[in-house]
Formats: sequence, C-alpha cells, structure tokens
Amino acid sequence: MKNLRYLLVLGGFISCRNASTNVAMVDSKAANATKSIDTTVKQNLSAGNREYIDFNSVRINGKLPLITKTTLLYKLLGKPDSIVVPNMDNICTSFYDKPFKQAYIKKSNIEIYGDTAVVTSINFESRFSLDLKTKTIRLNHNTTLLELQRLFPNAVKSQTELDVDKLGKAVSVSLALSERFSDGSWLLFFKNGKLVRIDYFMPC
Repeated sequence: MKNLRYLLVLGGFISCRNASTNVAMVDSKAANATKSIDTTVKQNLSAGNREYIDFNSVRINGKLPLITKTTLLYKLLGKPDSIVVPNMDNICTSFYDKPFKQAYIKKSNIEIYGDTAVVTSINFESRFSLDLKTKTIRLNHNTTLLELQRLFPNAVKSQTELDVDKLGKAVSVSLALSERFSDGSWLLFFKNGKLVRIDYFMPC
C-alpha cells in the first residue's frame, strides 16, 4: 500500500478509477465539482484535516477492515456475483498500482490481489445486512445527509450534485481519509437524503 498514498462504497466527476469505482465525468460542472472537493479535503494543511473518517478505523459490519483476506471477506459478504480482469490500459490508478481482479458483490466493488482483498466501493442500495462502522458514525442505508451534516458540517456544506455512472443523480460529499492530508478521499453519495454508496477515490 502506498502509505495511504498514503492511501481503500466514490466521485461522479472524473472517471479515473473506471471499473474500480464506476464514476464517470458527465458534464461541464465537473471542474467546479473537483475544485469543491479539493477545497474540502485539503481544509487547513498546517492544522491537518478537521473533518475525516479514518481509513484504518473502518470495519465492515463491525468486523473486517477494508483491506483483508479474500477468504474472510467472502465468508462475511458471500461469494462474488462476478469477477472480471480489467484492462489495465484503461485503469489510471488502483490501490496497489499493479494488476488485480475486480470482484462485484451486490454492486459493491473489491480489488482482488490474490489472497488480499481491498474494498473500494460499498453500495447500500441492496440493503442486505451491510454497514461500515467508524469511530464517529455507522454508515448504512439508513444514514441521512442531515446526520452526516451534524458531524461534518463543512464537508456537507461543499456538497455537489452529480450524475453518477450506474447510480444516476446523487448528492456527493467528500471527506478526508485521515487527519493527515493525502491525495485520496471518501466520496459519499446520497439520494433522497439517504446514503446509497461510499467510494474510495484516488485522482489520476
């Protein structure tokens, strides 16, 4: 791992991750959306990020981290609905910057590196017993934008409405991965005020 590039379900404005996050650039508002996200994530570099969800603290269903053994993840979430080998020429970045297999489990995306699995996108639309437990909030299909606003007011204030590939119109909120600044970020997508997906996003 590139120390979380430091660096792993999210932005509907740049199709950098292609199959990894399934996010597409859709219109001319993309540039403004990117600027908004950059501003939110960087915040105050000298003081560190004030609003963030620590990547290393996240647990799937309160049990597994986002980087885990492939067999353990399959045991928790079930076998993949499909596994594909992406064309690396079409992938501008991946978690480990090397070839991987892309597994899909109920619309959630996992990068498979042999016996290591990296969850890069969690989809809550299917509502099968799935959530992400963090130190500050439990994220699932019941999580509301208002709930997120109470914890991360600045991030929600910078929200952007986007047309996201395979998701449609959604409100996007960007959050840092840790107190320390990095290029990556979380992208949380809301529809009708409810969380439908969270992605790990790394720009090209």
